[in-house]
Amino acid sequence: MELYHLRSFIAVANEGHLTRAAQQLYISQPAVSAHIKALEEELGVTLFARTPQGMILTNEGTVLKAQAEKSLNTINELFRQAKRLQHDLTGTAKIGLNIDPDLLKTAEFFSVMSTNYPLLEYHFLQRSTWEVVDELRHGALDGGYMYGGIIAPQPDIVSCKLHNYNVMVVGPARWKEQIEAADWEGLAAFPWVWTSKLCAFCDLALKTFHDRNLKPSKAVIADHEAAMRTLVISGVGLTLMREDEARPLEQEGKIAIWHNEKLEIELHFAYLRARQEDPVIQAILNGIFIIWNLQEPCM
Repeated sequence: MELYHLRSFIAVANEGHLTRAAQQLYISQPAVSAHIKALEEELGVTLFARTPQGMILTNEGTVLKAQAEKSLNTINELFRQAKRLQHDLTGTAKIGLNIDPDLLKTAEFFSVMSTNYPLLEYHFLQRSTWEVVDELRHGALDGGYMYGGIIAPQPDIVSCKLHNYNVMVVGPARWKEQIEAADWEGLAAFPWVWTSKLCAFCDLALKTFHDRNLKPSKAVIADHEAAMRTLVISGVGLTLMREDEARPLEQEGKIAIWHNEKLEIELHFAYLRARQEDPVIQAILNGIFIIWNLQEPCM
């Protein structure tokens, strides 16, 4: 049972309507509905009667609402006490950044964290997705941003999705006509600026071609986005690039984009499962929850 389940339960009970409860909680109506369903399944009782006029508490729901309010008040007091103590939290928060710090809202994160946890020292370290995973395990990082959805879930790592990025096939500007006319088989025949095996874009590209029984032609391997970008602009070959990065380069006439299809890659924040109750991790997750406007805690 999660705190947000109880908050949604009480909000729906008070409002008598899913949409109004969602507005009160600043989350989506489907999220509130999912919270109520999950709570009913866990408790084994029906909390509401669904009617055309709205949500009406059942007899069981009426009894449990009073207990839920009491429990939530106790938990809220716990948070208030923690709030009074949080300025005493000391130590170092080491965060891995897998892409441009601006895209990761690093300045906003630091502003929130330094206000609420002024005695923590903050280290922001540029790392690849696989380096984030490795350094979490070895204690070199407390948390980190990583690409998810391509790499298989890691049982010792907790990660929560923050954002979806569109990914596009791009190539040298002078190949624009050939690129635009190509299908996936044609794209595979072009020379490619490939990535190292420890790269989420490599996993995405391999999966994309493998699903189509194709094998791309690798001209060169680069292990950093800046190097890949330079090689594409200079005419070496094609590669995958986030749309937010590719569009400005296309407008400047530096690259050509294949517009037939977009791929997707997820941005996640991750930390070591064994450290879930660590006060520094809890502080970091609080900051992530705030700046990314998450509907549910990152746990």
